[in-house]
Amino acid sequence: MLLGSIIVMLTYNYLRFGNPLEFGYTYILGTKALTDTYKLNGGFNIKYMPCNMYVSLLGTPNINLHPIPTVNEVCDYLNPIVSTFGKASSFFNPLGMSMFIATPALLLIFRAKLRNGLLVISAWIGTISVLIPIWMYHATGWVQFGYRFTTDFMVFLFVLLSYAVKQTGYLEKILIGLSIIMGAIGLYLIYYTTFGLLWNEMFNKMFIAMARKIYHFVF
Repeated sequence: MLLGSIIVMLTYNYLRFGNPLEFGYTYILGTKALTDTYKLNGGFNIKYMPCNMYVSLLGTPNINLHPIPTVNEVCDYLNPIVSTFGKASSFFNPLGMSMFIATPALLLIFRAKLRNGLLVISAWIGTISVLIPIWMYHATGWVQFGYRFTTDFMVFLFVLLSYAVKQTGYLEKILIGLSIIMGAIGLYLIYYTTFGLLWNEMFNKMFIAMARKIYHFVF
């Protein structure tokens, strides 16, 4: 089944673009920094790993912490970024930020011991297996709060958290509370500052869209 899907996909690419390994990225009319990066080194390249690894694991808000480099310095080939978070861009960089800063509770995954079982080992292998190609991708996720591609391996992080958190003590409550606060800040920046939506408009749009999907699904 998998081999058949791959053959169909490669055949489709060849018939449409004349190259089985062309997925259409060459023809995207996107931001110049991204399109130029793609044209120079392709969609996936080991050269992109330092930037993506730094953003996903260590990227801090825009704080002057010499000699620690900023996200813009490590990912200089992606500058300038077009969209911003308004005045908040001077602190929260739209190019990205460490998943452990955006969601501090994820720090608890390091409590999950390999000796806890095969599922923990599998979750770590799954996380790393997904991270490696993501780190080789030509973009960090672009305009984002935190690290967008965390969602691609979040299921494995949940498995690790389930083994790491046996009880919610003070440390767990603090990290979870900080994660909620950071999530609320991210929601505000993305939906209000970036898209100019007021809170009531945002939720109305969400509920209307959800109601339409349910209606079409049922009827």
